[in-house]
Parts: sequence; C-alpha cells; structure tokens
Amino acid sequence: MLAFAFRQVVARTRTRVSGLNASAGPRHALGAALRQLLPLDTQRLAECRVYLAFAARATTSPALAAIQNATLAAIHEELRQTLASLPAPPYGRPALHPAQDARLLLALIDDLMFDAVTAPTAPPSADTAQALDSYLERLLPGDTH
Repeated sequence: MLAFAFRQVVARTRTRVSGLNASAGPRHALGAALRQLLPLDTQRLAECRVYLAFAARATTSPALAAIQNATLAAIHEELRQTLASLPAPPYGRPALHPAQDARLLLALIDDLMFDAVTAPTAPPSADTAQALDSYLERLLPGDTH
C-alpha cells in the first residue's frame, strides 16, 4: 500500500511539473519544478509525508528501496540533463558541474522538505521557498527571466 501511495505522489508531482512554463528562464523554471517537491501547501505537505514514510520504510525493504533508488535516479538524471543543457556561464563565473550540482540540488530539496515536515518549529513555507531561490541564485547568477 505504501508503494502504491508513493507512486501516486510521484505521478501527481510529475503531472504538475510537466505543466510548468519553461519559457521564463532556466532559474525560474528549475525553481518552479523543484518547488513541486517541497511542502509549500496542504497537498504537497501530505505528499511529502508519504514520501518520508516511504523513504523510512525503504531503508529496511529491498523492494521499496529499489523503487526509491529508481525514483531518485530519475530525478537526478532530469536535473543533470537540465543543468547540462544550459549555456556556458559568462567568462569569470564558475562552470556548472551538472551531475554534482544535480546531487546538491536534490540534497537541498530533501533537507528543506525534511525540516519543514518534521520540525515542530519549521520555518514558514515562504522561508523554505526563499532558501531554494537563494541557492538557485548562487548556482545560476544573473538569470533574471
């Protein structure tokens, strides 16, 4: 049942992400997609709770771990491809490292989500979104679209 609930969460999230407008610029598009993984409203909070329950059970269940690994690998690969498709930064700015930067983005999202769901005094969702925006500004400075 947990695997079914997790697959439903993944499907709903993918549907929301596929409906986003990518024409607003890379940083905006990436931020909008990553926000779908954060508990910024009631629906996403419920989805994040399912994700955390699933992830906890995946640590002791090989079948759930396989689903978890495949899901994370797919998200990582989509992020890596997105970052790899961006134009080279202007001279003087550090180059992106798509695989490493995708991993760091996933780590950031997981931490922000975990803190927002599990901490009794978690920052408001606006602070969570601002933390993501701050990191994306560092990763993709100057992308104002």
